[in-house]
Amino acid sequence: MNTKYVIKNAAVSPDDYNELREKSGIGNKKSKENAKVAIENSLFITSIYDGDKLIAMARVVGDGAISLVVTDVMVDSSYQKNGLGRVLMNEINKYLDENYDEDSYIILLANTPYDAFYEKFHFKQFPKKKGMLRVL
Repeated sequence: MNTKYVIKNAAVSPDDYNELREKSGIGNKKSKENAKVAIENSLFITSIYDGDKLIAMARVVGDGAISLVVTDVMVDSSYQKNGLGRVLMNEINKYLDENYDEDSYIILLANTPYDAFYEKFHFKQFPKKKGMLRVL
């Protein structure tokens, strides 16, 4: 990782979050209020900055004991392929290892075709299970 980048394990601003959603290609912006609530209710957020510019982040959400979800793993497209996703996932795994045990059910939400990347961090396809998304 470039030495000018700074890793912060702290909340990001809703505006930075939304800008990174678009720049990473993960999805469209969320309402500012929903982004604010999501960030405030996260159990853990890790982020990478280039100066004062947010270029990568990931977060863990859940009940803080049994059910946890790794989500919003995103890297600005102009910074991708530089190992920043690996840095984020290492920070996430460190947090999970230090705070949770085998009783915790930890899942990850990712856009395909990134499943092979996450397998490097001990995430596997569900055996005999399939995730579902509520759609209205």
